[in-house]
Amino acid sequence: MSTIIGLDIGSYSIKALRLEVDNRSFRVTAFDEEVLDTVIAVPEVAVVKSRDDLPDGAAPGSVITEDELEAAIHEAEDEALLVALTNLRERSSMDAETVAVAFPPDLIMSTRMVFPFTDARQLSMVIPVQFEEQSLAEAEDLLIDHHVIGPSASQPGMNDILVTAARTEDIQTFLDIWRAGSLDPHFVLMGDASMLHLASSLLPEVGTPYAIVDVGHRFTRMVCIEPDPRGAASGATLGYTRTIQYGGHNLTLEIQRVLGCSYADAEAYKHQRAMLGLDTMVGDVTQIQVSDALKSNLSRLVRELMATFHAHMAERRVSVLRVYLCGGTARLRNLAPWLEEAVGVPVDPLPLAGEPFAGVARLDERTSPSAAQALSLGLRDVVDRKQLATINFRRGRFEHEGRGKWMRGKLIGLGAAVAVLVVVLTFYFITRYLALDAQLEATNGAVSESTARLFGKPTTDLAKIKRDLKGDETDTSIVPRYSAYDMYFELSTRIPEGLKVELYDVRIDLLRQVIKIDGQTDSAASVDQLAASYEEFVCFKNQVKKGDVESVGEEVKFTLNISPQCAPIAQDKKKKK
Repeated sequence: MSTIIGLDIGSYSIKALRLEVDNRSFRVTAFDEEVLDTVIAVPEVAVVKSRDDLPDGAAPGSVITEDELEAAIHEAEDEALLVALTNLRERSSMDAETVAVAFPPDLIMSTRMVFPFTDARQLSMVIPVQFEEQSLAEAEDLLIDHHVIGPSASQPGMNDILVTAARTEDIQTFLDIWRAGSLDPHFVLMGDASMLHLASSLLPEVGTPYAIVDVGHRFTRMVCIEPDPRGAASGATLGYTRTIQYGGHNLTLEIQRVLGCSYADAEAYKHQRAMLGLDTMVGDVTQIQVSDALKSNLSRLVRELMATFHAHMAERRVSVLRVYLCGGTARLRNLAPWLEEAVGVPVDPLPLAGEPFAGVARLDERTSPSAAQALSLGLRDVVDRKQLATINFRRGRFEHEGRGKWMRGKLIGLGAAVAVLVVVLTFYFITRYLALDAQLEATNGAVSESTARLFGKPTTDLAKIKRDLKGDETDTSIVPRYSAYDMYFELSTRIPEGLKVELYDVRIDLLRQVIKIDGQTDSAASVDQLAASYEEFVCFKNQVKKGDVESVGEEVKFTLNISPQCAPIAQDKKKKK
């Protein structure tokens, strides 16, 4: 039996979770969380959007901009990190055979590449060359790692590879901070990819594609998982990963704006009283105002989730059919059911319960969502090698000395160094050739696959592709007549003059030919007038349907659903002829 600790360093708190591992089974023996003392350290002053919004006669230091607040919070987090880590060490034992942490997501560069092979040695030769061409950084200044996702769904005969990189100076600084706290982690992992361990250990029976969404304080991780269709024993695949800079901090700023209070008071209100109202909400006026403001702010999260699902569909030809929610911000009351209504698929809390978690102090229904990332790190030594997220930034010269590889590397003599130099020079041209050949093959494959899907026949003839796109030969163009921007322009400019109306949520999905508008006006007649005006647009004729129309005080809230139907460009050409 061995022990492993997963340490999740967030912007709001540090979470430590200890596991005992025995023959691929695990048991959580301890969980602890230390909140970073950043809220108190942030100046409790009025916040404005920019310097241009500063009130006349404001005393120095009494008002700061949003950017200055961001900088103050970052500085407070850096100062509080070592204090919190020290407090956590004094309260909980950090001694374990293995300690795994996640590298900060904002310091990681990632992309997807496709290759006709999956051999680690071949990939290690061609990936750095291609990554250097795609990024502004020199490969020698980066530590590059990869994870084989599996056969490409969009490019037959190729394999999807998740490629990540971090600057070596950032890795060194990160390790120095840990050592200052008397800790030397064995593994420094990519937090997004490590979510695959949760899928393999907690959700082995889920047979449909799903996403794990970890909503933290400053970042939200969105990880699409593809269960193997052959069954639970075959594991799961890391389909698509994405991290955005959005989380509970944004909601706290929104509460601060609505209540006109300090950041600390807004943070306390969020944890103690904030909730998202559903169909009917019982609460005081302040709670309702905060709920409406949070929903509006969370619309960004909904858009990013939908964009991630669309990207996953485009790359892997798989639709996300369920969402599992975790992270500290997942504790916001009614977030799961509200998101379910917004994204249109079931949304459930990630199940961190059962026998492996039984009897663990400080780990309950309220705190368990924030333990997900720490658990995913700790499960690295539990999952089968076939289901392991292989990205690790403690490699090469950063290899943990206890693992032996780094020390063995130090013993290489001058003769070996000369031999390595000769090999590097010999393989340089081979590497360039392989990279260019792989790029050409991948490009031709992508063009052939795309043209086969669009025109019915594969081709790499660029002149023919241009003619087909314009409809010069077939008289049928696949180029949309109107873009999403054009649609939004029409919706905005076709509001009748003098009509008092506010459109506070406009969703345009040209892939599914769906437009949904939520707004408010002064009467039901105004809703009919607006709908009639939209019907005059050629793409909306007979396609505007009224949804819910509800009177709220002196205002009328309404929903319009539009299924745009636009004739192809080529049809216009016929009419002109």
